[in-house]
Amino acid sequence: MGPLTTQLRQVLRRLGRAPIFTAVTLLTLAVGIGANMAIFSVINAVLLKPLPYPHPEELVAVWLTAPGINIKDLNLAPAHYFIFREQSRTFEDIGLYMGHSVNITGLG
Repeated sequence: MGPLTTQLRQVLRRLGRAPIFTAVTLLTLAVGIGANMAIFSVINAVLLKPLPYPHPEELVAVWLTAPGINIKDLNLAPAHYFIFREQSRTFEDIGLYMGHSVNITGLG
């Protein structure tokens, strides 16, 4: 342990003599580690972690079309969801999801 402690002390002394180099090095390491963690988190959530459904290969997405006004993909409103849920004979079950994020601020 003697040579390792001596080398570590020398490295710390040299880093203390060059504070800008030390700051840039630490910033580079922090950004690299942070980016790696962010990318792995996304890959884990999207690709590696299985969906919480018993048969995810049977999932489908449903949109409405409005050819009269040239809209190919029209999102479902909550009213359409309830109509499809009550009158559906094709699907085992139907769910509703929204792909938008919202920030709530203030007291209300």
